[in-house]
Amino acid sequence: MSQLSEMKTWLGSLLGNNCSHPGKLLVDHLTRTTDFLQCLSEKHRIPVDSNALMAMGLTHDIGKVHPAFQKYLNGKGVGVNHSETSSWFTLSLINTIGPSWSQDRSGFWAAEAVRRHHTRMRDTIDLYSNWMGEGFKDAVDKVNKALSLVPEWERNMSEQDLLSLDDMFLDLGNLLNINDWYQAKIFYSLLVSADRMEALGVEEISFKSLPMPLKPVFPSREEKIDRWREELSRTCLDLAHQVEGPGVYSLTLPTGAGKTWIGLSAAYDWYVRFSCQSIIYCLPFISIVEQTSDAAEKMFGSEYVQEDHSLAYGDQVNRSDSEDQSAWEKMSALFRFWREPLVVTTLVGLWEALFNPKANSTMNFSRLGNSVVIIDEPQSIPPRKWNSFGKVLNLISQKTGAIFLLMTATQPLIPCTSGVGPKEVSFPKNRHLYLIWQNKVSVSEIVKLVSQKLPVFKESGLMVVNRKREALTVYQQFRGIDNKTPTLFLSGWMTPYMRRVVLRYLKFLEKKELHRHLVSTQVVEAGVDLDFDWVVRDMGPLDSIIQVAGRCNRHGGKEEPGKVLVVELVNDKGPLWKNVYDPVSVERTKEAISEFEQFTETEVPLIINKYYYAIQDGLQEERIYEALKEGKWTGIKGLYEDDEGYQNVTVFVEERTEVLEMIRRVEEIKNEKMSFALMDEQKLLVKKLRRYAIDIPFSLIKQCLEFNASIETEEDEPPFREVFDGKAYLISKNALKKRIDDGKALYYKRCGLYPPDSSDSGHIL
Repeated sequence: MSQLSEMKTWLGSLLGNNCSHPGKLLVDHLTRTTDFLQCLSEKHRIPVDSNALMAMGLTHDIGKVHPAFQKYLNGKGVGVNHSETSSWFTLSLINTIGPSWSQDRSGFWAAEAVRRHHTRMRDTIDLYSNWMGEGFKDAVDKVNKALSLVPEWERNMSEQDLLSLDDMFLDLGNLLNINDWYQAKIFYSLLVSADRMEALGVEEISFKSLPMPLKPVFPSREEKIDRWREELSRTCLDLAHQVEGPGVYSLTLPTGAGKTWIGLSAAYDWYVRFSCQSIIYCLPFISIVEQTSDAAEKMFGSEYVQEDHSLAYGDQVNRSDSEDQSAWEKMSALFRFWREPLVVTTLVGLWEALFNPKANSTMNFSRLGNSVVIIDEPQSIPPRKWNSFGKVLNLISQKTGAIFLLMTATQPLIPCTSGVGPKEVSFPKNRHLYLIWQNKVSVSEIVKLVSQKLPVFKESGLMVVNRKREALTVYQQFRGIDNKTPTLFLSGWMTPYMRRVVLRYLKFLEKKELHRHLVSTQVVEAGVDLDFDWVVRDMGPLDSIIQVAGRCNRHGGKEEPGKVLVVELVNDKGPLWKNVYDPVSVERTKEAISEFEQFTETEVPLIINKYYYAIQDGLQEERIYEALKEGKWTGIKGLYEDDEGYQNVTVFVEERTEVLEMIRRVEEIKNEKMSFALMDEQKLLVKKLRRYAIDIPFSLIKQCLEFNASIETEEDEPPFREVFDGKAYLISKNALKKRIDDGKALYYKRCGLYPPDSSDSGHIL
């Protein structure tokens, strides 16, 4: 009989009829979770101490034997902190079946994962007080109290064991290295994943294999461009095939080169040759996640592709008659677990998996092991984070065999192993000409300037403005000068649902070759497949300007290059880029383009390279990698910080009748006796509601409430009110209108939130 089998039998005799969940024996949950842990580590080829892994699985919920927790499972009382108690069992078991945790810290990190598997990782500076309390005697009492819950437990810890633990904590500051973070994180990720799977009823861990991809049929352009794309894809795939193993690679291709197809094809080559578990494709914005997911489904089939982002789940649970399949669907919907062999997700999703200390957020960290990870548009990662981000990717590649591919037209200075594409590749024709307007332009004058410098009334165009309020002003001005042309608007103050509607309409107009205008914030910056004859870009970082330029004559269909006009917009408080972008990035941009009145697309690579080196010298790096080495694991900032600099609050918009119905149901659930089924329903409803949500500065709430009083309605539902006990707000259909011309409203379906002026209930921008 194997050691694991002996341990399972022994545990069964100790735990009796105690349960882990309603109707589930504790011993069954512990042993099945252990099996899942071993399976996950093997499938992802994650090298971890097998004894520590086994001890972690077999003991992670032993604290549930406490009488108070057993009563809680039967609907009585509030339960106890079972994780802390369980961690002492983990530590004592590791100390007897494997290398001493005082000599090999990986065992201790397994026990720490048990202690935190329902909360979050902690900084190492907190570990002493968390484990030892007030000191050695306090720790002795904690151990005795915990282990007394299972009187027959024969693997008690001696005082010498605790003294060794005390010594380890005292020396930890000098001994810590980046491997400690990795060990702690990987044990944590594996345990949380396996525990949640077993609790949801997953029967077996099985991952599909990707089939050979179908080459999509690309729209034919002109013969020269079609031939260039075909030759470029062959060259890139030949170079990718020469890659001999894990690493962090870069692929730099201009827009319009078929980057998505080339990237997925290279990833598939690595997936097959290196027997990888999955392909994970990461992008900066939800809109292009959806777009890329569609492309991936055409190549591999929808049953192999998982679209993952904050709006992707809502009504897909319990679609299957199979209980196991339903459990897997819950894993994806409730925890955004990356289950399918090809996952298309956001850069934020990747960042959260890497650095978020919360238990559920860290599950996908282990999914990176033995995977190909495509990072599309990596320049959208803030430059201060580039160096540390690259170091972490290299570490994970070395530890788990993951292969990372950074893919963009403007490759940032993120540390890489090597490039896998041809050098200095460019589109076969100059698609656009950059025009640099050297003087600052007020928001009130920009439409007049654009009308003079660009063929506004003859051709389709895009204007990108840095701030939402000013973008609304420009939108109104544009509609005023040309009411015959469809003029559309996009910003973060429109719900994701309405942004999708606008993007689909734009694609329809483009396909029909109809004249159109779009005023937008940066939500169209990267990857959105839109094409315009001319583009105006408010001043910002050079890579952002170049990304927006990719929407100008995108497919090279114009005889003459399209025009990209770069201007610095100002209002009465100064340039619009302030408090949106890092001043160093913008100042280096101005320096890089100040010597030009205009430049062509073919000159961009030299200019952008010079710019990147300049900002690297001027920016103070965020020392994320060093913080991880020093045990500071909980203070890593999110990928993108709030561009308004305000505390934001969520506001739901009743664009469809189901919004109010879902809000009422969530509020009903809060007043019911909570169960696991109700918790699942609540989480799914909230995720679906995010499709109709915007996040606005808290400072605007007062104005919205005052504006509320100016709207007369005979219905019981007020135009604007609190929901979820004041944690969010609702704009009801009574405060909505279709167009700005329809009269005063708080939210217009065609342009989103229209912030009110608190002084007279009118509008300011």
